[in-house]
Amino acid sequence: MAGLQSKLPELLSGRFDDGLLVGLGYRTASQQGVTDEHGRFFYQPGEIVSFSIGNLSIGSALGGSLTLAALRDSVTELGNPDLALPETVNRARFIQSLAVETDLRNGVSIDDTVRDIVNRHADGISFTSDIETFEQSPAVRAVFSELGTRFRGVEEARNHLRRAQAGIKALRDVRVPTRDNSYLLADVFHPIDAGRYPVLLRLGIYGRAFRIGAISNDEDREISEKREDSWFQGDRDNLHPYWRWSENAASASPSVWVPRGYVVVLVDGRGVGNVPGKLSPYSKQEARDYYDAIGWAAKQPWSDGNVGLYGASYNATTQWHVAALHPPSLKAMAPISADGDIRDLAYPGGIFLEGYRRWWWNELVLPVKLPNTEVEDYVGGLRSHPWDDEYYYGNGALSANFSSIDIPVLTAVSMTNTIHPRSGFEAFSSLSSRVKRLMVMDAVYSGNMYKDFQPDLEAFFDQYLKGKKLAEEPPTVRMVLRTGDGGRWKQGNAHGSFESAPLEEALELVGHFRATLWVSSTTSDADVFVALRVMDGEREVPYRTYETGSAAPLTWGCLKVSRRVTDPERSTTERPWHTHRREDARPLVPGGVVKIDVEIMPATGRVLKGHRLRVEISPVEALGCPPGWEREYDASYHAGATNRILTGVSFPSSITIPVVPREDLKMVTA
Repeated sequence: MAGLQSKLPELLSGRFDDGLLVGLGYRTASQQGVTDEHGRFFYQPGEIVSFSIGNLSIGSALGGSLTLAALRDSVTELGNPDLALPETVNRARFIQSLAVETDLRNGVSIDDTVRDIVNRHADGISFTSDIETFEQSPAVRAVFSELGTRFRGVEEARNHLRRAQAGIKALRDVRVPTRDNSYLLADVFHPIDAGRYPVLLRLGIYGRAFRIGAISNDEDREISEKREDSWFQGDRDNLHPYWRWSENAASASPSVWVPRGYVVVLVDGRGVGNVPGKLSPYSKQEARDYYDAIGWAAKQPWSDGNVGLYGASYNATTQWHVAALHPPSLKAMAPISADGDIRDLAYPGGIFLEGYRRWWWNELVLPVKLPNTEVEDYVGGLRSHPWDDEYYYGNGALSANFSSIDIPVLTAVSMTNTIHPRSGFEAFSSLSSRVKRLMVMDAVYSGNMYKDFQPDLEAFFDQYLKGKKLAEEPPTVRMVLRTGDGGRWKQGNAHGSFESAPLEEALELVGHFRATLWVSSTTSDADVFVALRVMDGEREVPYRTYETGSAAPLTWGCLKVSRRVTDPERSTTERPWHTHRREDARPLVPGGVVKIDVEIMPATGRVLKGHRLRVEISPVEALGCPPGWEREYDASYHAGATNRILTGVSFPSSITIPVVPREDLKMVTA
């Protein structure tokens, strides 16, 4: 008898990765029952398992860990999961709609009440009908009307299946407590397999909807689900580049990071979506909330206690603010294309970045705020604080304190962009971190960030959140060397119009630029815009990598002349540092001549033999700024003014460009 028992087939258990399915009937050639409290069903190797709710056949599949997409109406049609099949969509919608929670965090529990209702209408339910016929079926509608649950949409069901197949579980609207007894709301994406994992977190104000936006009601949710489904179906070519590559507004994409063994946490700040509180971007309160969110994430059952920050633009700038508070569980950060202080955020060169900041506030921020919530007068606050004063150090939009940050940092900069073109360089030179790396990317950074840059991010977080040892230490600096008709990555260690004659040999330009100009005006002030362009005859050579159609120059800089005072300790040969303090204001004497140093944004570019460099100097912004993003135009000193640039022996105006010597190029490998 003992010998016979040892030859009995092994009994195996399976489950559905879509979510816990409890009380689902199952039958095999050797077993039958209902899934237990852990959602398990049992079978012997090689058996087909057929599932049901009362008299309604749900479908069959080969035993194992499954998703609803693996089920088929007939055992003769078993095959690979296919999210495009109508029966897959119909089956998923039906089962998922039996759940109480939107995110199915506790799965589906099928009790006698559910079985009785389904049994009454089983004869009218056919999963193999087309999607429209199924959703209009009187029997289907009757089931969910009697249960009082919401019948889920096609896209919502398919998105949930897709995540399950990728091993991702989503938890929606999770409350994150704050120190003042309020709360934030988060979406958490973690591996389905039980365990503790490092966390990539961002706290932001763009909402948690797919791409961008708040989810405050069912209509918002449906829009988000449709965007997500369309994105994964491959319809991305017509999207703006900032949405083409990321699942949520310049944040870590769960479909990329969760299968790599990370938890992605997207947190809404105060006043966003359904989060109570005052909407106050870049504020000290926001930094404290970020600190609390990091501490909360480190203590969750899916977390191993190691938290990293990752995001771009706004989601990068706020990383500087919270890192300066030194949350104990924050182990590494990757702020991509951030702003640092007044020079980046609002007054590049001392000229108010009015058009962009107003557009950003009205078009990206206000649409996602909690209705009737208190809102900071963001644009008004910037306008009323044109100087580098206390507003940027605790009372309003914070400035970064780079020198206080000592954790590993991988930062990046969008060279020559209207926004984010400089603080990455300042951070890299000022951070006290033992480990700091710099990426220099194209102005439209999304393609670089989510494609070229992805291996660098993976290696960085694997090393400093997971503790993995890398086979080879990565370079300290990597950059896109723009060639005029595209670009390529290079790496190495960190150590009126005026036109040149045609170059006698090609130049490679990498680094900071500056303009030293002698200027005068008939009024008390002037704005000076400097653009450096590359010309091939009368044709301008476009410098971009991923995105075509850009009219931006090779690089640019600007300065309000009354802001010309520089800090001698912070200025360098390559880059002037203007103080932007009220006490340092130096109005012009009409007709008088002054020397100014204009900070021109760092950039890279290969200029070919025979091409010419053109320097454009103007009192107003030249071609290249996106319409609607223009800087402030102050008619009090522009209207009717005559401005002059002086040159010659007595007034040696000049442009300084960073030419990489040929012998040094051998040290920089493609």
